[in-house]
Formats: sequence, C-alpha cells, structure tokens
Amino acid sequence: MNRLQDREKQAIILYDFPLLVAELWKYAGPDTGIVLVKANVCRLLEPKLQEAGFNVLNRGTMIPFPSTGQQSKFRAAVGQVLGM
Repeated sequence: MNRLQDREKQAIILYDFPLLVAELWKYAGPDTGIVLVKANVCRLLEPKLQEAGFNVLNRGTMIPFPSTGQQSKFRAAVGQVLGM
C-alpha cells in the first residue's frame, strides 16, 4: 500500500484550500461555527480558515479522527469544543 508522507498530505490539503473555502461559503458564513476534525487538519486549516473569515470553534483543540480506538478521545474533544 502506498502511503503518503505527512508533507505530501499537507501539500494536498493546502493545494485544495481555495476549493474548500469556496465550498464552505456556500453553506457557512462568519457566524456559523465550524469544528475541524483530525489533528493535521486542525493544525493546518484552523488559522487559514480564521483568516478567511470563518468562525472555527476548535481554538487550538485538536480533535482526533474517531477511529482505531480514538472514539472516546473524539467525544471528549468535541464536547470541549462545543462547551458540553
């Protein structure tokens, strides 16, 4: 199986960032809260989405992808971000 290296993943995410922003503006505005999931997505996109005018609720909280035993960490992190 050919696995992408971290920098390759980041490059793909950042390359498609303008498409993501255009798509998000169709469904969300500056008052819509957005929650990012997956640590690398959180690190890469939180500041860029904030600069683009979106309301990212994570505020530095990394939410792990809910797989391979991460479900309880996912629920706890989402609860923290949503103030639950």
